Amino acid sequence: MLFSNMKIRNGRVVALDESRDILYQNIPIHIETDVGEIRNHNNGETLMYYPYGFIKGTTGIDGEEIDCFIGNNPYAINVYIIKLAKSDKEEKTFLGFDSKEAATMAFLAHYSNQDFLGEITELPMQFFKSILYD
Repeated sequence: MLFSNMKIRNGRVVALDESRDILYQNIPIHIETDVGEIRNHNNGETLMYYPYGFIKGTTGIDGEEIDCFIGNNPYAINVYIIKLAKSDKEEKTFLGFDSKEAATMAFLAHYSNQDFLGEITELPMQFFKSILYD
């Protein structure tokens, strides 16, 4: 199954119901903050331009579930992982983006300080899925 419990509305991926749980290319994701909502975090507030949440049942380098942004392409063939430059224990995963540049622009749209942009890793979706729960 490519995706379920999500649809494209106004060119954006959105959950079909209030649960905010979606499958993106068979990856179970919980959307914490949707497009147009305000996300509160340690550095203040951010208006979200893309859905933001976490990949369920995973553990990232920060000890919490893997954070992710969901782009507009439900068929994207690559995943982009951006390490925050200010932290060796924080990464953001970008699913549904067509290029490294598109993922970078989405990252920068959500951070007021562009110095947060660190190393970017591009992985084929199939490889990412094969190592996701290892």
